[in-house]
Amino acid sequence: MNRCCEDCALADGYGDCGCKPKRHEGVWECDCWEPMPPDEEEINGEQEMTDQNWSLVIEELEAAKKKHPKFCDKLTDTRNVKWSDSEKAIKIRNNTRVYSAADDIIMEELAEAFAAVERCDLAHARQELAQCAAVCIRAMEYIEDEINRGTNK
Repeated sequence: MNRCCEDCALADGYGDCGCKPKRHEGVWECDCWEPMPPDEEEINGEQEMTDQNWSLVIEELEAAKKKHPKFCDKLTDTRNVKWSDSEKAIKIRNNTRVYSAADDIIMEELAEAFAAVERCDLAHARQELAQCAAVCIRAMEYIEDEINRGTNK
């Protein structure tokens, strides 16, 4: 299977290729899509955008450390939320949709991370939190693209 092109992930579930994509590990996939290799200018532009976004994240991290020097006593408070239950519910919801928004994806990644903390699987929790950061960076790239297009949503 190949990662599905955006055309295949339309609201009706079918793309120009005529296939119906399936969600696999958080990615829409179909049998027909072949990725086009990006050109060098596109790669450099994306790297520059990613570098700018990471710089902003690092700035905000340093500001947050100064503003809130005592970050937290613990990562989760199971009196409020049972993250393993949330993880299951969010995955069911996200896996039944043809299209997912960034907020759906990040909530799934957060639920996976904190469910792993509940299970004391800290290595997996760390990996899931890195995936949260990746979703945030991709959302920042989306916003940057919208700004460059002159879109103000």
